[in-house]
Amino acid sequence: MGKGRKSHLNETLRLIFFAGKVERNELAETLQLSPVIVSRILQKLITQQKIIIVGKGKSTGGRKPEIFSINPDWGKVIGVTFTSRGIISALASPTGVLENVASYDFSYEYSKRQTLDKIYRAISNQIISAHRKSQRIFRISIGISGLVDERLGISLNFPHYEQWQDVPIRSLVEKKFSIKTVVANNVTATTIAENIFGKYRHARNALYFHLGPGLGLGIIIDGKVYRGSRLNIGEFGHTTVGGENNRICYCGSFGCLESFASAEALVSEAESALRNGATSVLGTKKFREPTTTPASQSPGGSKETITASAILKAAAEGDRLAYHLVEKAARYIGIGIANMVNIFAPEIVILGGMMVEESELLVELLKNALRTKALQKIGEDLQVELSSFGRKEGIMGAISLGWADCFETPE
Repeated sequence: MGKGRKSHLNETLRLIFFAGKVERNELAETLQLSPVIVSRILQKLITQQKIIIVGKGKSTGGRKPEIFSINPDWGKVIGVTFTSRGIISALASPTGVLENVASYDFSYEYSKRQTLDKIYRAISNQIISAHRKSQRIFRISIGISGLVDERLGISLNFPHYEQWQDVPIRSLVEKKFSIKTVVANNVTATTIAENIFGKYRHARNALYFHLGPGLGLGIIIDGKVYRGSRLNIGEFGHTTVGGENNRICYCGSFGCLESFASAEALVSEAESALRNGATSVLGTKKFREPTTTPASQSPGGSKETITASAILKAAAEGDRLAYHLVEKAARYIGIGIANMVNIFAPEIVILGGMMVEESELLVELLKNALRTKALQKIGEDLQVELSSFGRKEGIMGAISLGWADCFETPE
């Protein structure tokens, strides 16, 4: 096949994938090719079982136009997400349908080898599942917390996990499984999922904020996820909201937003307030549970502590201390989001992460703070919505990362 024809095939596939569903005339216009040539390309892709006809569009006087989509049975991607919540893996079709979702625990007390073995097991089980059904695997894709060098496929660090430094995760996985692997920060991956499979996928300019143990930002500009020129972008939690007299962040700097308003900051402030004599239901056994803390903070390992989920729940139930902690976090986050909104002027702000999933109160307080801080003309038409995927956003991010790479860099 000539280079030009192959290029047209690949570009047509890419356009169909990112559009989800598309008509022949739309493809001809975008590709700047005649309808006859586009028809030949589409027939070739149908013969190769890469695309299918999924329906008919509206007639403009003649026959109703056919609508094309990627064949959901063409192949699979293995997605893995690794965050403080644990390790999740799944298979997924190019239409974003998840299969065989499986979870694996993670502890900050695990050695790097133990964690890698968990990731390998998560991938192996998906390979076995795919082979049972004779499904072809195109990519392994990994979304991971912390700084990631996407170009080299190196996980540079994982928050509060000192044993995990400069891990060449891409080369390790490719060497073990002989399948092309892509790696990115989990927030970037989730932003890709919103851009490809999300409810707001047609937004040309959007910001995705991940609010949990860490605070992250994903950026969509002119319909594409912004990836930056080096490492990963969107370290929203490490924007500065305080001066040098404020608390030190784990990153080594002073006054980071994450040290004031993340899920971990909520727990730290609640524990400090109780030690100083504050009265709250958070001091009762009902709101405490055993947990394994990051090794960097507790060499003793397991202890009882308050969780961020407990604080969010107590705030919703009217506990004064919990409410004030959540209100303060929402105010800081709202200021941070307003700063980004004033810079990027997006159509929509998308909120995700465990703090959003578990607290309607925090979302409302955050929206109020955002309304008062964003410039009026920029913020008056701004949509503020919740993540399209809820608790599945991490694994949806991982599989979206893989499928996006398939169609951006076809083989």
